[in-house]
Amino acid sequence: MKKILSLFILVLVLISFTGCNDVDLSTTSRVIPPKVAIPVHGIWKVESYAFSAMSKMGEEGAKAWIGKKAYFNEQKIVLPDDNCEKPEFKIKSVDTNTYLYNNYKSSMKSMNINQSEMKIITITSNKNYFRDIIKIDDSRIIIIKDGVFFFLSKQSNENKISVDDIGNGKKLSYRKLEPYTKGNQSGLLLGLKYYKNVDYKLPYVNENKTILEPVYRTLWISYDGSVEPISELPFLFVPRRTGFWKLQVSREITNNYGVDSLLAAPVGKEIKKTSIKVKNTDFYDFKSINFVGNDYVCYERDIESDKQSNASHLLEVVPLDTIYTGSEVPIVASKVLGEKGIEGLNSGAKSYLRTILKKDKEIVTDTPLPTNFGIFRKNGKWLLRGRLNFSEPTVKNEYADFNVPIEAPENLVNYDSLFPSWEVIKQKVPSALDAYTSPNKDIVVVLTNSKLAVYAIKDNILGAVPLKELQLKNSEVSVMAQWATDDYVKIWSEDVKKVQGK
Repeated sequence: MKKILSLFILVLVLISFTGCNDVDLSTTSRVIPPKVAIPVHGIWKVESYAFSAMSKMGEEGAKAWIGKKAYFNEQKIVLPDDNCEKPEFKIKSVDTNTYLYNNYKSSMKSMNINQSEMKIITITSNKNYFRDIIKIDDSRIIIIKDGVFFFLSKQSNENKISVDDIGNGKKLSYRKLEPYTKGNQSGLLLGLKYYKNVDYKLPYVNENKTILEPVYRTLWISYDGSVEPISELPFLFVPRRTGFWKLQVSREITNNYGVDSLLAAPVGKEIKKTSIKVKNTDFYDFKSINFVGNDYVCYERDIESDKQSNASHLLEVVPLDTIYTGSEVPIVASKVLGEKGIEGLNSGAKSYLRTILKKDKEIVTDTPLPTNFGIFRKNGKWLLRGRLNFSEPTVKNEYADFNVPIEAPENLVNYDSLFPSWEVIKQKVPSALDAYTSPNKDIVVVLTNSKLAVYAIKDNILGAVPLKELQLKNSEVSVMAQWATDDYVKIWSEDVKKVQGK
């Protein structure tokens, strides 16, 4: 009992001491956040510029920026064309090549950038998006305007200056910023191919067999938290470093021949069609596109005539630029695959030959033609394949395709990453035949034999149900997939609308 009484008295004494002293305990409960230096500060000057493939500014407009200045501090930002008060910053590191190509369809070489990694600084104010700045290093940054990269060098660390002191020629008023919506924005130009029945007969071929003609179209799928209405173009709409191009196939049928011609040209330019000259022969020469990249088109070519005993079934790769000039001469594998590609082509052929019967080996070419290769789509991946032709028809085929054991290089296939894995997608959609994942990893576009479905990715998990579905044509397959991200989703959407309106 005495112990309890003593403890009670001690507590009373402590309380009395506390009450008699004015003790400020607030400092112990308040956490002062550390002051973080802003990623870009001081005065910067525009020294040079480079045009990306998505540039919408002319030479004269770009030259007018030379010598102009930009200013950054904690309270405001002054650019040659805009201002922002109370800026906030977010920084992310990106692979330079991937960022330039996915967003501007450009390369490090074309943009005069040597660093393999850059920092993207996203500037906001009161949760409103203002601008992205690229930081190369502490003395160089890039401001992007209408697809033009303006390179600035640091002039000083001055942190107190007025807008007039920048000396850009005019005083800019602070604009009202648009709501910040820069989260994940993704857009996909998906090129598709299906076959339609036709009522004409092949020249000189008497047998009654169904003739199928390939038809191509492009879907524009854009996502910004939700999937916008899907747009359609009746041709292949190809984004290139020089802008958008149209790619079409024109089939001409006469009494003695049938010919497919590839037609490619920049949007707004006249498509040149090569005249066909035929003398004393009956034949057909048809093409079916399997893949379209930014610079090349790969197709299967079937040729048969009354002058040869067997039909030819070839794979060919042709540059879009040469198609525009009226030529369809296929390139050799070393042109795009390098020497390793030639080695891979020959290695794949040897591996295939080890799997076939001896009697077939005697009638098949043992070395693939350097032009007889192409790209095919399988299980959400673009794959290189070569082709060996038989000297005479066999029971099964007149040719045999084999895998080339190397990945398609970036000059053919720029982006081909699938997430989640093909196995996970197949578990979710057992009927899936193909799938594409955006570089932002925010959506997956899945193709079955009859439908296209867009799924969201959240916390690295595929959504329970598709955000959007679209009925496909009979056995329609993809031949092209080109992604836009972030600000360029809006730009591509506008370009699609412009072409639709023509």
